[in-house]
Amino acid sequence: MSSQKNDEEKEDSFENLENKRKLEMVSELIENVELIEKYKLYAANLGIALNDSNFEFIPTTGIVVNYPGIVPLLHPELTIDQDGLMDYSILQSKFKRHFFAKGYLYSDTHILMAHPYFRRSYHPWNNFSPRFIEYFWSITDPNIQAHIALDYDRVRINLDTNGYMELDTWYGPKFNKDIREIPDSISKIAPPLDLLERYIELIFGGVHSLDIKWSSRQGIKTFQAEEFRQEQTMIVRNGLEYYPSKYLHAEFDIQTGMCNHLDGAIHFYNKDEYLARRDSDFNYNIKNSGHIKGDSLKLFKLNGEYTVEIWMEFVGQFLTGNPLVFEYFDGQYPDYVLERIERVRSIR
Repeated sequence: MSSQKNDEEKEDSFENLENKRKLEMVSELIENVELIEKYKLYAANLGIALNDSNFEFIPTTGIVVNYPGIVPLLHPELTIDQDGLMDYSILQSKFKRHFFAKGYLYSDTHILMAHPYFRRSYHPWNNFSPRFIEYFWSITDPNIQAHIALDYDRVRINLDTNGYMELDTWYGPKFNKDIREIPDSISKIAPPLDLLERYIELIFGGVHSLDIKWSSRQGIKTFQAEEFRQEQTMIVRNGLEYYPSKYLHAEFDIQTGMCNHLDGAIHFYNKDEYLARRDSDFNYNIKNSGHIKGDSLKLFKLNGEYTVEIWMEFVGQFLTGNPLVFEYFDGQYPDYVLERIERVRSIR
């Protein structure tokens, strides 16, 4: 009986929180009605018909306009390349950036945002995952030609720099070996098999495994990495449920040992594809007649010539919260991860 009562109390609590959240959203929209009406007129002059349903308040972001393809409509002068990315140097020249607002590009009327798949759990309401966007936003090296995916369907219209800040500790992986000495090979790294799923979620951020492949051809050494998460991580894309996996691809000049290309994407797998690919390796399509060709969305690319250290920093930040990166590049987990694993094992 007491258990049933506790469950009912929890339900009431969740319902109260949800109602409070909805009231906050409505209240914020009412308080900003003048700003919203002003933006409707601005958009109408550009041939974009907005109504009240196109506006929402998101606590982590602000007042947001939702409209399919609104960014290209607002800025036809900006070019989206064949990968669905924009030249970051051009974005920097046309929009302002603020130190406390990483991931946002300010104009006089609205703010463009980095793609929602850079946010926690790939959800458009969450904050950007520390600290990849912070690192990307600070690019100043003229030798790097950087491109990035934006949130093309949404813009923020409150022009202040307020926002939620999340602190996250992530120590960039150290990698001192000459990449020319790395043999062509495939690696698959996973959390300790004796850890229960809930502890993997707690300690490893829900990462199931990390696949890595090195290959060489015609003076170019190629790196690939794909991060698989546990089955409960799913997203809806075009009305269908998919299992998302972060994917990285890089190329190195064997003669110079310098990186000349890095791009990152999200791969989308249906359940059968996810289970088959997750439990195999990068050579799955070579070894099996039923090839997996899931959908994908490129999120960024960096061309030019830059050091292994810069490359490693971007890899570590893109795979944020994944201690398996440390295991691969450092040969062991960070001390805090080892301490957590030992603590969990001691209470069994």
